[in-house]
Amino acid sequence: MQHPDSLEAFFRSITEMDTQRFSSFLTPHAPFRFRDVPAVGGRKAIGHAVQAFFCTMKKSDHRRLDAGADRDALSCQGAAPYTRSDRSRLTVTFVNVFAMVDTRIDQPLIHVDIKPLHCPAGR
Repeated sequence: MQHPDSLEAFFRSITEMDTQRFSSFLTPHAPFRFRDVPAVGGRKAIGHAVQAFFCTMKKSDHRRLDAGADRDALSCQGAAPYTRSDRSRLTVTFVNVFAMVDTRIDQPLIHVDIKPLHCPAGR
């Protein structure tokens, strides 16, 4: 995953809620921090953390709006339409910066405010 276009496969793993595939994009000991939950490390622990997040929604679809890369990092800006468990919908924007080792993500920095995802629709 050295080119911004390779982010599409990463986002597809999220859209398909495929935790094993999601984890395969990371180095074996990459730390993973999402929201205000303490960081976890290792693909198995990351898979569990990501699966817990996937269980909070019915569906998502991550779309890359812009991306850039240099030798050691990928960055992107995007939008993620989510379908909540009650079937209401919400779109949030995100920015990701990924420090890379070879073709894998070693330091994922995920910046997104998903608090509205857990609020009832219309609030």
